[in-house]
Amino acid sequence: MNENEIEKRIRENRLLDLPVPWQDEIIYPYYDGLSILNVAQTVASIFGVDLGCKLDDALWGGNKPNPQRVVVFLTDGLGYKRLNQYMADDPELAQHVTEINEGRELLPLTSIVPSTTVVALPTLWTGKPSVTHGVLGTWMYLRETTMMSNILNFKPVLGRYLEGELDNWGINAETFVTEPSIPQLLKQVGVPTYLLLDYTLTGTGLSRILHRGIDRERQYVHGGLNDVWGRLREILRDTRGERCYVSAYLPNVDKLSHLYGADSDYVRQEFSYQMGQLRDILTSDEVKDGQTLVMIIADHGHYDATEVFDLSADPVIADAAYMTFGAEARLPRLHLKKTQPVMDVIAERYSDKVTYVEMEEAIEAGLFGKGTHHPELRHRSGDLLLLSRLNVRFVDKLRPARAVSIHGGLSDWEMLVPFLWRCI
Repeated sequence: MNENEIEKRIRENRLLDLPVPWQDEIIYPYYDGLSILNVAQTVASIFGVDLGCKLDDALWGGNKPNPQRVVVFLTDGLGYKRLNQYMADDPELAQHVTEINEGRELLPLTSIVPSTTVVALPTLWTGKPSVTHGVLGTWMYLRETTMMSNILNFKPVLGRYLEGELDNWGINAETFVTEPSIPQLLKQVGVPTYLLLDYTLTGTGLSRILHRGIDRERQYVHGGLNDVWGRLREILRDTRGERCYVSAYLPNVDKLSHLYGADSDYVRQEFSYQMGQLRDILTSDEVKDGQTLVMIIADHGHYDATEVFDLSADPVIADAAYMTFGAEARLPRLHLKKTQPVMDVIAERYSDKVTYVEMEEAIEAGLFGKGTHHPELRHRSGDLLLLSRLNVRFVDKLRPARAVSIHGGLSDWEMLVPFLWRCI
């Protein structure tokens, strides 16, 4: 199955019927084999751990691998549409991607909902959807604190608290997600996990949520500079011939997109540099053992949303809200005293760019995945989810527009991510 057929299947996957003529612009997560959730489930399955639906066989093109070592390289923020755009403009980049992918077409997967790192990474590290692992957004209402909290920094939103403050409030990052991690599950069957991570993220609240079960001596760090490629070579050399899982994470594209915009020269250069380095490493004999599957993915894409929707400026919405909105600037969740007036005002005044779905309906439709519901799901999820067209970002008095490019929404620029793979 080729690129166009996979993308067509993704676009035809419709989870909700929305009351706006632009609803076909929305990309829904394809949790039944064409999403990053299924990457995690495939990794576990290769080592004999069943976590659910593996990647669709069509992605392998009739050459489904049977490896002893699995490597997942996640480059944060590298969108499928953006990579295709840059490949069309840059023949050298296109050649690097083709060589990495052994001549196969670049195929898309979907992200999850919201299309953001703080939700995607718990999904990738547990093999469970957010409806089960319970992390539903970067900002999330926690009943334990009775306030909105920033899960990335693991601290309350209100107040001048240091990163990790929730630990001091009795919320342990290592037990915050009750689902076992993939490293914990793999350890039970004798398979070790190795990690390559930016040193600034080591020991953070989010890292402690994600990386449970990885032995300290198997954790490699990098500085986010040229050293990442040398460190990647080291970890691949050190694990040659070993039955193991290797996860590498690089945040550079995401950082540059937030800072300069998703279509800036800096981001273009980073795309090209990363693919060139990956091509050089993965075609090098020193890292090959003939039994390794390498998958290169992203957690989400990016887009410079320039149209600002100030939720605190509309008197109906402001009056109905208990607190600042949860989740993302592209996909806010509202906690409301009364829901109907907000739905009415959105339908009457803003339906050309914004629509809504009640959270219970969104959950039932499988927007956040199917499976056992986290016990705090209803309290964390709020009452109303706002879905917007491509160029819209939401703000209020607590959440001004800062980053140039953002993500978290359901546009194809955010939801479609690349899937490259090769055996080495």
